[in-house]
Formats: sequence, structure tokens, C-alpha cells
Amino acid sequence: MFGGTWRPGEADPDEPFRVPSVRGALRFWWRAVHGHCFTTSRSLHEAEASLWGEAAGGPGRRSRVDLSIVRLSQPALPDDREPRDDQAYALFPARRERGGGWRRRLCPGAAFRLVARVAGDAEAETMVRRALCAWILFGGYGARTRRGLGSLYPLEDEGVWLPEAPTVEAFKRCLGYSP
Repeated sequence: MFGGTWRPGEADPDEPFRVPSVRGALRFWWRAVHGHCFTTSRSLHEAEASLWGEAAGGPGRRSRVDLSIVRLSQPALPDDREPRDDQAYALFPARRERGGGWRRRLCPGAAFRLVARVAGDAEAETMVRRALCAWILFGGYGARTRRGLGSLYPLEDEGVWLPEAPTVEAFKRCLGYSP
């Protein structure tokens, strides 16, 4: 995993997973999965602020989604070795511009438990669950996620979080779309 902490481009072995980063990813995936349900950007914004909170543009609102992270395994020591040739495409930002060498990144195998509590109705909980499914399926954590870094996989209850088969219909069911 490359990055993902408060300092861009640096992996932090003491706090590799941060609630604000996870909240931002889930908020993005909530919009991606549910954005089509709203006819105007104003109604989308209102629904998003109602669920995820709002800091600006008024009195502010607290998020109805309470997240906490429990680290299940200590990540391996930061890796600053030169990547193999087949890794260089994804890791080119890890190369230091001055002074040579490679930036630190986390080794594979780090695990965490995300605890999400949603205040309100069952619909809000379902919406957050769908955002979590989308994040696991299509997202990642840290920098360079579109290049395969920071991939996520559920360690338990795979059937709850992953589609039963790699078909369009199964993905639609997982994300709450009618097949």
C-alpha cells in the first residue's frame, strides 16, 4: 500500500488506516452508487449532508455514520526496497525525485476491522452497506488504487460483501440495482 495517511506519498506504520480517509472513500462510493436516485444536485447534496454530515454552508451537521477502525495485524515494516520490474508501473510515484531511492510503503497483508454504526432508519444503513460493497469491489485504500495498490478484501462473510458470481446481474444485486 502506498500512501493513505495525512502525509502524501508516505506510508505511516503507526497509523496506516485513518477514519477520515475511509469516510472520504465511503462518501465517494455512496455518491457513485446512489447519485442516480436524485434529480438535482441540490437534492443529492441534501441527502449526502443528511447522512454523512456537513461542515460548511450553514450551521453544519454531524454525520449519522460513526466509523472506527481496529487494526487486526501489525503491518510489515515499511518497504523501501526497489520494486521488481513488474511493479514499477504502479509504483513510479514511490521513486524519490531527489536523492534517489524509494519512498516507504506498506508491505502486503495489513488487515483491519471497520466498525460502522449508522444512526437512523434501515434505509440509511442499507445505503452505507452498498457504499461499503462498492468500495470493496471497485475502490481501495491509499494512493494509486486505480493501479491495483491498496486493494481490499473481506476476511469474513464474503457472501455479504461480494457478489455470488462475476456477472452483471450479481453486481447489480450487490449494489442494490434491480437486475
